[in-house]
Amino acid sequence: MEFTRGSCLETFGKSETSLMPLLMNKFKRLCLGIAFCLSNILSNQVYAQCGNVQVLTPLQQSQLQSTFQLLDTALFYEQLNAIDSLTAIAKIAYGSEAGQPEYADTYTTLTVQTNWLTLQPALQLSRLLIAADSQAYVDVWQLGKGRYPPSYLPHSVPLRAGAEIFAGLLKIAAAETDINRRNAYQQWATRGLDSLLTMQLNSGAWPFPDLRTYNDPVFTSIINNYMQALGADSVNVLVNGWIIDDSGRGDFKFDAGVIAGAYAEAYSYTGDTAYLGAAKRTANYLLPLHYNRNYNYNTFAAYGLAKTFQQSPTDSTYYWRAIKNLREAALPGQIPSGNWMDGHNAESVYHAVMLYNMAPVLASISPAHPLHDTLAQMLTLATRRFIQYEETCGASVGYKSLLRLWVLDTPCIAQPLHDSITDLIGRYINQSSMNGRFLDVPTMGLYLELLQQLNSVDQSSSLGIKASLFPNPASSFMTLNYQTSKTEKLTIRIFSASGVLVSSQEVMATANEQQLVFDVRGLAAGFYILRIETEQQQQAIPFILNHE
Repeated sequence: MEFTRGSCLETFGKSETSLMPLLMNKFKRLCLGIAFCLSNILSNQVYAQCGNVQVLTPLQQSQLQSTFQLLDTALFYEQLNAIDSLTAIAKIAYGSEAGQPEYADTYTTLTVQTNWLTLQPALQLSRLLIAADSQAYVDVWQLGKGRYPPSYLPHSVPLRAGAEIFAGLLKIAAAETDINRRNAYQQWATRGLDSLLTMQLNSGAWPFPDLRTYNDPVFTSIINNYMQALGADSVNVLVNGWIIDDSGRGDFKFDAGVIAGAYAEAYSYTGDTAYLGAAKRTANYLLPLHYNRNYNYNTFAAYGLAKTFQQSPTDSTYYWRAIKNLREAALPGQIPSGNWMDGHNAESVYHAVMLYNMAPVLASISPAHPLHDTLAQMLTLATRRFIQYEETCGASVGYKSLLRLWVLDTPCIAQPLHDSITDLIGRYINQSSMNGRFLDVPTMGLYLELLQQLNSVDQSSSLGIKASLFPNPASSFMTLNYQTSKTEKLTIRIFSASGVLVSSQEVMATANEQQLVFDVRGLAAGFYILRIETEQQQQAIPFILNHE
């Protein structure tokens, strides 16, 4: 939560609508005579060099301040033409400094090994990761109260930290072959999610801890500035060590987007409707929020809305608003190199965050949607820039982002770019297996989730079986298409996420494609594994039930 960056102007409200004619006249004067040079300036943009920082002259700072005052208004009122035009003016003001980071990025050289770990070595790595701090994971539910282990100081971490860990534990549990570990991870995760659930505000948002108590080097000055800006009203937003209101500035988007996504994923793995309810309440909070100039914050809103839509596809409002957030409040700030123009979002950490947040939106958008190609191009440019940095300068952040991007299909990520993502993931996981670098529970969960999908494809080939399951997610009926290289008996079983057998039947498969329809209306919503077994081997296909 960054109270000083990219927030809407404090004074804007219903009473400010009378300012619009004056402001827009000023906007038109700024636009006059400069549009012709935009393409020439932007065509000269290049990738920022390793270790560079954005340095602005006093004149540039003055020009940008004037433009940003108008841009804040356009974002607040969601005036797309003005947003695009004013952002174009800002790019001209930035000049060659557009796309340079605010602070110098730091980099680490990755191992050259690009092979992915298979399921069993990856599971062993997850066990080592959790065992390294086992007691903290036993008590991980306390993160749902904002308490940092092992001292568990009250209100010492943002609630989003716990949400990501809880979702990661559920993903690791779904891949875990040791039933005792699986049950333990699920219990830790659900206890944490239930604990976190008690913290949700009536608005659907999530409070932020007053980290000034701990002299936090990042948030102390930010929170102080925010409280000073509120003046006497500050007493209304700070309650029992928690900031409970961002005063319409949009600073709660970060936490709300992350937590909405975590609860949506938790619902997909557990079928617990209380988790879906938490995600939808958070998404409803995100829906009416105004845009601000901090592009990554707007993508957090898009992320939470898209993840909730994936589990509640009848709520198309979430889908449309997620797309609008990207088109109107993220895309305008991108420059041709693929980076974002301002120093803050040009930092690798925030660039990676935006990739992570944009991926679920692109995964949900139909190729026929009029904005599909536009947003896919934005994602492609941003991904290329990120990979170029990783290859040229070394690793910084973004392991999770690469895992999110990997699942996108070719209309969003072209095959050569997808191959580069594959190689980078392989280098990251091999680095992690060597010394634990870049690895945490949320990242491990995403990696194992991918392996489950890859395992289905790889085993299908080795077994001589072609199998596909659709729709996935499903709501009432699913169709399994299957085909074998020879006539043989297949046993098809469905297991819940906790390993309980819920369905079993035998069929004879042949070289001709056949279909088997499953009625799943009687099963609870959640995560399941369909397992196809021959006398020698077996194949697993994960799927999700969503009865909405």
